[in-house]
Amino acid sequence: MSKAYLYKASAFVFLLISLLSCSSDEQLEKLPDLSKVKLSLKINRLDREISNFKDPAEAFNFIKKYSDFATAYLPFPDSVQAEEIYRLSQSPYIDTLSQEVEAYFGEMEDIRNDLETAFRVVKYYYPDFHIPTIYTIITGFSNDLYVDSSMVVIGLDYFLGKHTRYTIRNHRGERLPQYMTDRYQKEYIVPAVMLLVSQQFNERDPMDKTLLAEMIAWGKTYEFAKMTAPHVADSLIISYSSEGIAKCFANQDILWAHFVEKNLFFEKSYAMLNRYIGERPFTSEIGDDCPGRIGRWVGWQIVRSYLKNNPEVTLTRLMSEPKAQLIFEKSKYRPMQ
Repeated sequence: MSKAYLYKASAFVFLLISLLSCSSDEQLEKLPDLSKVKLSLKINRLDREISNFKDPAEAFNFIKKYSDFATAYLPFPDSVQAEEIYRLSQSPYIDTLSQEVEAYFGEMEDIRNDLETAFRVVKYYYPDFHIPTIYTIITGFSNDLYVDSSMVVIGLDYFLGKHTRYTIRNHRGERLPQYMTDRYQKEYIVPAVMLLVSQQFNERDPMDKTLLAEMIAWGKTYEFAKMTAPHVADSLIISYSSEGIAKCFANQDILWAHFVEKNLFFEKSYAMLNRYIGERPFTSEIGDDCPGRIGRWVGWQIVRSYLKNNPEVTLTRLMSEPKAQLIFEKSKYRPMQ
């Protein structure tokens, strides 16, 4: 480990125990009163329908029935959508994935309940929020998630984790690194959906191209997911291990000093932003034990400090604030040793 990222053993152990000891009941107390927010969420299991096609005519009727899904999600021209989806449904590869999905996900009541609660929270803060239609699909590793204002499409085969014989690859056919495939587990689905849902509410200043603006934008995104799904562990929201988060907390002062001493907050170069925001297994500029995307984590802590020091700020007000500098200044975030 680099000397720049010191391992504070006692603080790390204490923080890890504290993080693991937080009960779900304590976290659920953060939910607002949802008694007046009524909705009943349904998950449309398109994966089951597709796996049961008997002939091309059924595929044609499927495309007609779910035209919104087909237009937004399928990577085929409209003229051949039915033909391609039928061909895909007859593949032994898809048949195997269907069996694995059924064995692992079952009826998906746990995911349905969690998404329903999260959408009720969004509806509480945003009464005009349109509840998206939820579709599940077996993609053959085409797309893991698709979210827009009207629908959510979940590629269940992406989230089989260790419960599949197949390997997740990117659009170029390259195998994803382990630190990225680790987050493709069932428990990541709900936070991943809410991170994407947050984008329609996350106001930003289009003229602000600084690292700080990126950090705050990500911090708002993570906090939106946490406030709409407070029972979900922070580790699942930011895709760090519990140990990784504990180390970040134990070394907050070192992380802060690095950003301040290097004058990083107002950096605008793409290369520099990518070092602290982009996907990496670790942040070598700080230390090999420092997780990648560390700028996002620091941004989240700034946002949390902003909410703590400004208790009148609601979720809607947070998300509609485009000025990263204002959030930064009012956060009074100054972690000390």
